[in-house]
Amino acid sequence: MTFRHKLFNAFYKPHEHKFGHLLQAIIYINIVVSIFILFLETEESLREYFEVFDYINIVNISIFFIEYLCRLYVIKEDKRFSRRLGRFKYAMTPMMFIDLLVLLPYIFIFIGLDLSFLRGLRILRIFKLFRLAKFSAFDDLLISILKDKKE
Repeated sequence: MTFRHKLFNAFYKPHEHKFGHLLQAIIYINIVVSIFILFLETEESLREYFEVFDYINIVNISIFFIEYLCRLYVIKEDKRFSRRLGRFKYAMTPMMFIDLLVLLPYIFIFIGLDLSFLRGLRILRIFKLFRLAKFSAFDDLLISILKDKKE
């Protein structure tokens, strides 16, 4: 079994990998902390802690970015995305696209464009909670809404 296949199982079949549930827990906790910090940042009385919140956000985004890249790397193990342009097709799925929208403001800041007004997109991470909690009905509903809007 290749490293990519093992990592695929950890992300997409956590019950088949000895660290799968731990990885899912880390991702889940990262999302919850990130959303919690997002709300705390709106409270002006906590201004003295904003620098601490920034450091926490750096850690959150780093974990989130690594997760995003890992998912793109391992998706070739899924037969639906194993062909040419498979990674691109996967990146355009609703949940991965939302993840990209969340990451974009930070990518822009990293390359020198300050689009901090887009930081509010972080709230979209809440959608990942539904996926991690295995609310596949919610995923199906979201996908059908997006498809209907596309048509």
